[in-house]
Amino acid sequence: MTAAEFLFAMIERGFDFRLDAKNRLLVNPSRRLTDADRAAIRAHLPALKRLCSNDYSGHPDGWNSDPDLPSRAVLVRGGRLMDSACFESADAAADFLRRVQTGESATFAFRAAVSLKGGA
Repeated sequence: MTAAEFLFAMIERGFDFRLDAKNRLLVNPSRRLTDADRAAIRAHLPALKRLCSNDYSGHPDGWNSDPDLPSRAVLVRGGRLMDSACFESADAAADFLRRVQTGESATFAFRAAVSLKGGA
């Protein structure tokens, strides 16, 4: 299970994920976390933090590959996350980015990349 799949499954189970001012990942309600949940959080911690963050200072503006999650494309403006798209594979994300960077609209590029099966 990828970090994104884990995060979405946990949200469906009623958990809330956010970063505090010191960049620590907070999960609520923490009393409902199982040992397996805690182990998965530790295993995916850097990716979970990236998924919960909108700070992309130092990253170029425009659509780019997420540095921590190759299957995620991110739209950055002025160091802030403006939009993102998660894909089943890094190949699908790369196909989306290639299409957007050659002038295709993000909507059409997303549809094409989502329909991509088994890589580019």
